[in-house]
Amino acid sequence: MEGQALMAKVADQDPVRPASLAFRNAATGDAIIVDSTNPIPTTRSDGAAVAFTNGSSLNAILFSTSTGGYGGVAVQLTGAWTATVTFQSSMDNTNWNTVESVALGGGIGATSATGAGQFWISGHALYVRAILTAYTSGTVGGTAVLRAATIDPIATSVTVAASTNAIGGVYPTLGATSANGTPAFSGTRITSAASTNATSVKATAGRVCGGHLTNTTASLKYVHFYSLATVPTVGSSTVMLTVAIPPNGAVPLEPIVGVGGLFLAAGIALSITGGFADSDTTAVAAGDVLVSLLYL
Repeated sequence: MEGQALMAKVADQDPVRPASLAFRNAATGDAIIVDSTNPIPTTRSDGAAVAFTNGSSLNAILFSTSTGGYGGVAVQLTGAWTATVTFQSSMDNTNWNTVESVALGGGIGATSATGAGQFWISGHALYVRAILTAYTSGTVGGTAVLRAATIDPIATSVTVAASTNAIGGVYPTLGATSANGTPAFSGTRITSAASTNATSVKATAGRVCGGHLTNTTASLKYVHFYSLATVPTVGSSTVMLTVAIPPNGAVPLEPIVGVGGLFLAAGIALSITGGFADSDTTAVAAGDVLVSLLYL
C-alpha cells in the first residue's frame, strides 16, 4: 500500500543459515533475517485486554495471564467490597508466590490491595494473577491490560518511622527546613577557655553536619563529642567521636561525619582537651581551640 513500509521477499534461503529467510524493507532498503519458523516479525500490541472475572468469594481468581513479550500488567479494581486482593506471579503457571505491585497515583509497594484503585505489576515472571485471599462482603470488579513497555511508577512519599535513623544510607532531616525544603542548619562558635570546655550544644536528638575545628598552638588538641542532653562529665562520660586537630592547623568536619552527619540520639555535647583518651581531663588554655559547628 502507498505510504507504508512494504516487506518484499528477497530469497527463500540464506546461504549461511539455510533455515532462515531474508526480507527487505521496501521503504528503507534494509535487509531483515528472520527464522523460517516465525517468518513475520511482530510486536505486541499495547493495552491488550486480559479476561477479568468479578470476584465475591474466598480464593476467587480475578484474572490470570501470561506476561510473555510484555512489560507487565496494569490493574484497576473497582466496586465497594471488604476483601483482600493478593497479586501473585509464577514461572510455571502452577506454583504461585506473592509479588509486589505499585499503586498508580502514589503509594508504597504492596503485595495486596484492600480497596479500589489502580496498580502496576512488572512482568518479571511468566505469569501473573490476582486472587481473593480474604473475603467478607461485596463484589470486586475491575479490568486488567497488558502493557508493551515496562513502567516504573514512583511513590509520591515514603513514611519513615519516628525512631528510624537511616534507610539504605538515606537520612531523614531533623529540625526545621527552609522555604525551599533544604535543612535549616543551626550554628555555634566556641572559643576554648582555660578548662576542658564541657559544653551542651543541643539538649535533644541532633546531628553534627559540618564546621571547622582550628588549633592555634604548636601541640595537638582534641575535640570529643558526646550523645548527651546535658553537659558532659569530662573523663567519664561516653565519648562518641574524637577529632584530633593538628598543631597550628584546622580540620573540616564534613569529611569526618559524612553526608548523613554524626547522629547523637540524646543530644549534642562536646569537650576540648589536650589528650586523646576518653578519660583525659587535660585542660587547654584560653583561645587554644576554635570550634565552628553546624548541626541539626
